[in-house]
Amino acid sequence: YGVHCVFLGDSSSQLQVANATSRLVHPESGGFASADFLLGPYGSGLTTYASKQAVLDSKLMIAPASSDHAVYSSAAALAQEDGLQPLVFGLLSGSENWARRGFE
Repeated sequence: YGVHCVFLGDSSSQLQVANATSRLVHPESGGFASADFLLGPYGSGLTTYASKQAVLDSKLMIAPASSDHAVYSSAAALAQEDGLQPLVFGLLSGSENWARRGFE
């Protein structure tokens, strides 16, 4: 199988993240590609916006650098509102668990 990767800068901007995510899946409206799946941006803050756009576009998104549970719960809530599948998942444990062991 061939893999074609397209990377877009987001300037660490919430608006740019949503726009870049949309451009990766909508070539018919001036986008760059028709992505089969998406990799989320760095950090939970920007991933929140990318994940919402991924849900609206019914695309699988892997969020490798997001540890905030709110990212996934807000994407799931949006999917449920629109009758869609929540296709956003992460690779990190929740940030609320990181220091818990040290305080026990």
